[in-house]
Amino acid sequence: MAISQRLQRLARQAHRSLAPVILLPIILTSLTGSLYPMLRSAGIAKEKIKWMLQLHSGNFLILNLKPIYPFLVGLSTLLLALTGLLMVLRAGRRAADPLAR
Repeated sequence: MAISQRLQRLARQAHRSLAPVILLPIILTSLTGSLYPMLRSAGIAKEKIKWMLQLHSGNFLILNLKPIYPFLVGLSTLLLALTGLLMVLRAGRRAADPLAR
């Protein structure tokens, strides 16, 4: 098996394994990061929505991941982007060369 095929298989496996695990934190971080400023602009007091900032920064009541949460979300997002890009590039080569398998 060629190195590029091994890399492609490894990228697919990593993407498939990582995507379900990181989906919830990425959605949660995106939603809370977008909603908080909109709610503040609408005049809602900080005290009423401070729980949203806690979730955004990785404080989940009994589980406080604040020191590492941004790093983990950022790193896993980067890994998903890289493995996804490898898959897209490989698919593009297959589409351009119908004899490639």
